Amino acid sequence: MTNAPDDSKVLTTYQKLHLGGTYAGVLVAIGLAVVSYQINNLTEQSRRQTEAINLQLRSVTAQTWQVIVQEQTGISKLFVERPELRPYFHSKKSLSPSDPNYHAVMTIAEMYLDFIDGFEDGYVYQLPDMGKDGIDRILWDKYFNKLFRNSPALCARYAELRDTYRESVERHTKPGCEIPASNTTLNRTLREKPRKAG
Repeated sequence: MTNAPDDSKVLTTYQKLHLGGTYAGVLVAIGLAVVSYQINNLTEQSRRQTEAINLQLRSVTAQTWQVIVQEQTGISKLFVERPELRPYFHSKKSLSPSDPNYHAVMTIAEMYLDFIDGFEDGYVYQLPDMGKDGIDRILWDKYFNKLFRNSPALCARYAELRDTYRESVERHTKPGCEIPASNTTLNRTLREKPRKAG
């Protein structure tokens, strides 16, 4: 018996290369399958995160509108409880300091000013349809402009307190109110400083 090598079990160089290529092909295919799975998994995770963010944005938007509606409803309720005060804001009724309703009217005027000032917050204008040419912004702006046109009391209160509100509130006062220019250095400085988010 000879110990000669069995040629049937010896691989030629070509066979070795072919077998190596096949193994490499299988490994590449497995690697591509794993990468494809990971990409699909990441895509699905990204889709879910996007859905979650969109849900949060819709929730914040709904909450913001709810606060806006509550604020407006609160002011409207005052006119239901005290209908004699409504003409000071919607019918150009004049007000003098001796008027028995003076303090109530001035308090409501401040509530309106706070409400309008809140609208001037940059966040509100990022809401859907509240951008520069958004329909909701246009309608709210018309409403605020009409309030100032129809309320000498609101104009007067704004003139007294204008330095405590965003300068952009003043755009609603034109052309309905005559607001004197603020001349003091302190007032100009305060009006030029941006407000910090609260």
